[in-house]
Amino acid sequence: MNLIPLAIGIIAIFVQLLVQDVQADVGVRASSPLEIELLTIADYAAFNKFYKLTPTTLSHSKRVEMAKQNLTTWYTTMIHSTNLVYKGLEDHNIFISIKLVDFRIMTTEADSPWTETTKFQVDSTYYVDSDDVHPLFKATSLEYQKTVPHDHAMLFTGYELRHGPHGSNYAGNAYIAAECKSKESDHC
Repeated sequence: MNLIPLAIGIIAIFVQLLVQDVQADVGVRASSPLEIELLTIADYAAFNKFYKLTPTTLSHSKRVEMAKQNLTTWYTTMIHSTNLVYKGLEDHNIFISIKLVDFRIMTTEADSPWTETTKFQVDSTYYVDSDDVHPLFKATSLEYQKTVPHDHAMLFTGYELRHGPHGSNYAGNAYIAAECKSKESDHC
């Protein structure tokens, strides 16, 4: 699976939600900077894709460290690139920046219950449905909120996204119009 379209799709959804929110409240936010504190989590499937790309001649621990480093570089570069896109909005009096407060990598299936317990197989490919993942991941986001305060939590998965076993594939998913709601609301 090529992770670039997935990453672009997820960032595009994030940008769309934030810009809609800023535009809806132009009088308050357009003249002052908006900094989004982002907690990013890569699930076991994302980690495993990078692990499989490491040289098999290395020890397991070296492969784990190399995979984690490469995964971190990949996603933090994507977040940095998103900040560059937001920089271009300043000409339109929209000031947005993303502050990556933490990047967690799940290195075992047990560390990644949101996707590992909800994945399903169609032919030879594993998928997850965000309708199943969101409630589980929301609980994790709220738990992390106690030690890693954040405005937005983003889960990156190595699995294909699909609306159920007979549904269509998609690149990313987010609760709509929920970014600036209370953390305890149904859609945070």
